[in-house]
Amino acid sequence: MDVVRKWARRFKAADVDGLSALYEDDTAHHPVLTDPLHGLESTATLFRTGFARATMVCEAEPILEDGGWAVPE
Repeated sequence: MDVVRKWARRFKAADVDGLSALYEDDTAHHPVLTDPLHGLESTATLFRTGFARATMVCEAEPILEDGGWAVPE
């Protein structure tokens, strides 16, 4: 759950480098309106582009947990 909170704080701060540090190099990211992205640089570009286009908000409460997974609802 701590990683989800870190992610939310870094997202709120538009901290692309900080967000990227939470992902593995071979990450896969599945945005809602585009095809899946593969690799850390593609994910970082998604965040960088999104933050440049708009002020985005993330409210990470409640956080759902199941075994090794935790996600904001």
